[in-house]
Amino acid sequence: MSSSSISLDSNVLAPVEDCVSKTPEVAIGDVYRLVLEMSKSLAQVTLQNKELVQMNGELMKKVESLELSVKELKVDRFPSKKSFAQVVTAGLKSSAAQVSLIKAAEIANDAEKRNAAVVLDKVELPESASSDGQFGQEVLKACEVQDKLASVFRLQRKSGPPLLKLQMQKKEDARKIMSRFNKVKSNIQGCSTAVIRPDLSQPEREKHRAAWKEAVMKNNKAGKFEFTVRKLECVKVHYKEGEVYRPWEVRETRKSNVQ
Repeated sequence: MSSSSISLDSNVLAPVEDCVSKTPEVAIGDVYRLVLEMSKSLAQVTLQNKELVQMNGELMKKVESLELSVKELKVDRFPSKKSFAQVVTAGLKSSAAQVSLIKAAEIANDAEKRNAAVVLDKVELPESASSDGQFGQEVLKACEVQDKLASVFRLQRKSGPPLLKLQMQKKEDARKIMSRFNKVKSNIQGCSTAVIRPDLSQPEREKHRAAWKEAVMKNNKAGKFEFTVRKLECVKVHYKEGEVYRPWEVRETRKSNVQ
């Protein structure tokens, strides 16, 4: 056997560990930091997605509120076949209508602000809305509300005079006006026949009308003021012992009656 073949055989029989390259080790700390960073990133993406969903929901509510406010504008101002966009454009031509529409859209779906507001119906209002703020402040003064009025604007209807919405600083002021208005309205110019109600959403208004329809039917049957509406429900009036029932005149139930 030659010397060259002996050299070749010695290479073949060399230890395995000398021929295999070593794999680099990965530190556990590096893996932990990587997982932690990925977890933080995932949490941040989840939070941003939740905020986007919430913003989208709020936007949808404002759009629905805007559509509802437009429907409350006088129908005779617009041809029946106009699109929603055309109706909005036509309504904004009037500065008073513009203010009412914008403010109504801003607070229509805000429950907290609705709780701090009241709506007056059958008020003798001048044609111009320029003095509505002063009128609203007179209502607050008559009802002994110390805070200033936050805002006041008109809500146009299909027929008849507009409703007047008074927005207060806090819900306690609205409750105070609700409880005292009927006692002092004869002392407020233009309010002798006015009717007050809470600021309700569309579903709440429908429930409120139904409750009053039930109350009127029961009072007509009893011949006295025995039932009223509280928190959108028809309830029995609790008179003190010896207290005389309030007078009641029979009314037609097809109309909405609000006390």
